[in-house]
Amino acid sequence: MPHLRIKPFPAPVSDQYPNETWQILRTAVEDILQRKMTTISFEQLYQHAYSMFLHKHGSMLHDSLREVIAQHLETRVRTDILKSLETHFLQGLKQVWDDFSASMSVIKDVFMYMDRKVESMDGDHPSVYSIGLNLFRDNVLHYGQVRAKLQQTLIEMISAERRGETIDQPTIKSVCTMLMELGAGARNVYEEDFEAAFLADSVNYCRAEAQRYLDSDNAGNYIRNVEKLVLAETDRINQYLDKSTKANVDKIIDEELIQKNMEKVVNMPNGGVVSLVQTRNFSEMLSMLKLLNRVPEGVTTMLAPISANLKQQGAALMSEACPVTKNPVQLIQAVLDLKKEYDTFLEKSFKKDQRFRKMIAADFEYFFNMNKRAPELLSHYIDEQLKNGSKNVTEQQMNTTLEQAMKLFRYLHEKDVFERFYKHHLARRLLTARTTSDESEKAMLSKLRHECGYSYTSKLEGMYRDVIVSSTFNDKFKDHCLQAENPPISIDLTVQVLTTGFWPMPPAGNSILIPESCLKAFAEFGRLYLDTYNGRQLNLQSNLGTAEISAEFYGPPASSDRASSAGGSPTTAVTSSAVRKHTLCVTTHQMCVLMLFNQQAEWSYQDILAATGIPDKDCKRTLSTLSTGKMRILMKLGTGKFTESATRFSVNDSFYSQLHRVKVNAGTKMDFKEEVQDEEMKDAARDQKVDADRRHEVDAAIIRILKGRQQMDHNELLAEIVSQLRHRFTPPPDIIKKCIDGLIAKDYIQRAEENKSVYRYVA
Repeated sequence: MPHLRIKPFPAPVSDQYPNETWQILRTAVEDILQRKMTTISFEQLYQHAYSMFLHKHGSMLHDSLREVIAQHLETRVRTDILKSLETHFLQGLKQVWDDFSASMSVIKDVFMYMDRKVESMDGDHPSVYSIGLNLFRDNVLHYGQVRAKLQQTLIEMISAERRGETIDQPTIKSVCTMLMELGAGARNVYEEDFEAAFLADSVNYCRAEAQRYLDSDNAGNYIRNVEKLVLAETDRINQYLDKSTKANVDKIIDEELIQKNMEKVVNMPNGGVVSLVQTRNFSEMLSMLKLLNRVPEGVTTMLAPISANLKQQGAALMSEACPVTKNPVQLIQAVLDLKKEYDTFLEKSFKKDQRFRKMIAADFEYFFNMNKRAPELLSHYIDEQLKNGSKNVTEQQMNTTLEQAMKLFRYLHEKDVFERFYKHHLARRLLTARTTSDESEKAMLSKLRHECGYSYTSKLEGMYRDVIVSSTFNDKFKDHCLQAENPPISIDLTVQVLTTGFWPMPPAGNSILIPESCLKAFAEFGRLYLDTYNGRQLNLQSNLGTAEISAEFYGPPASSDRASSAGGSPTTAVTSSAVRKHTLCVTTHQMCVLMLFNQQAEWSYQDILAATGIPDKDCKRTLSTLSTGKMRILMKLGTGKFTESATRFSVNDSFYSQLHRVKVNAGTKMDFKEEVQDEEMKDAARDQKVDADRRHEVDAAIIRILKGRQQMDHNELLAEIVSQLRHRFTPPPDIIKKCIDGLIAKDYIQRAEENKSVYRYVA
């Protein structure tokens, strides 16, 4: 059953009740506005206001209250403000506002019930406090010259502070707070009565300051002054202006002090970005970055001259006219030093900003590929590090050096050309045992594999594997020779078994006639190897081998030989005739020639040629290295050419060296076929060979892609080819088109009948 509550009827009131009650309230409101003590308590005033509203006199109460407040503002407050226009205007305005706002807070509490029920009243009836704000704005602030005086006073005081004078910040803060409150939650009063004029003055101020800073003709001074100005304006806003002003002030600063002048600042000869790079001024570069990063195109404008300077530096390094170009190690080291310098700027000044990182990468890629020999130079640099690395260099330091070199490798466009040169250098290091560390070699191969894939390093890793397997098998061969049932071998033989296709070596030519003892040892090795690895074939590459032979010289050494520690003609004899024993480090061809002199004392060129089977060109070079220069193991008897029958060769018994182990000049680098060809042919021929190799790779890529996809659009095929080959080189579109046409002509692929831009794989 619902609960019912019976309310009594309101007590009847007289017709004079509204006027009498309002007079009581009016007197109290006037006292409150004048900051006087009222004779009636707050509870009684609230009860009177509540009673009038309850008896349907809310509209009268609302309108009458507005009239009293307006009368007070017009007769008292406005008069006080007008009197203070000439003296202490802001302080007077602040005082009357503080009094009025405090009074309105009390009045608002008295008429609190009416504020809560204002929505039920007819017409537009704002809240009590809003009435006070609107009336103060219209009857005081916007009356006569008050608004203009307020703007002028505030702008003058702020301008004075900008000049370094001390101003009354708390008063300005109170006035700004008043303007925001008069907006009743909006910024319109603050904006129209103060901020618009303040921002216009700020534009003129920033423009004048920018010109003054530019007159110093020093980018560093400009940046520091702007930073100080930004801090001062930010502090000003935090101290006494409204926080919403900051966005507008920042916009003016960005436009007038940064955007309009950043082009001039970054290109200043004194303190501009190029000057900062040259002087390695990291702190000022960071300051400039922070400032210019405030505007959209600031960093881009800053990077443009840095990029131009970097390209110029790099182009000068990679130019053929640069002195260090003749020395690959010095050149690559100079490029790495330049890279390290800009990486330091990236770390310290740009805080790893991706825009600067991309600029460095793009510029290094641009100038590093300007020199066609870049792949060769980089391979040579890595070769020198792995071959002649200091014994004091740790594995970690070597790994750091290789990682730096890999940064340049990533910039290379012709990674396939780098592979050819690296293959030659690796082969020479492995076969001559000149690599400083197996771990470093493995680390380098691992880096290349990670960068370009397994197919890129498969042959390089095969070469390294061959050396390891050969070392193991040589140990097995030595154990085999020590067994009693096997025939003894008089020499210490070490064989490197190289897999055909991995190594850049020429095909095995005509076999030379090696000494019997060597031939016997090699034959025994071959029998053991072929028994172990059935089905394989061994071919001797004599042009790649080396030997160590013991030599005894019986004649008195020449004095010139003593002075130079080398062999020479026996013109001036020394009385000493002691036998001198040396170990000669020679090539296989040199060994074959020298071993002939154990059979007879003199040999003619034709006899040597027939006895050794060495090709004519190699034989001439071998005899030249043995009979000329400082290390003259042989003497040429006669004044004719090598090939003349009257010219004969004999052992130079006067040969002398302070070293027991003597390394004889080989006369040429280790004979790799591609390297020899590259030395003999012109650049055009080299480019032609590279293009031919690349065509094969493009052909293979096209077939591989279409075989997997069956059919593909022309543009999609081009994009996929470039994607697959980019780790080796970037194929030009015209080369790809020619390869496609060639494969169509050979019926490997065909065009679709319905769409000629679509290719299909022909099974």
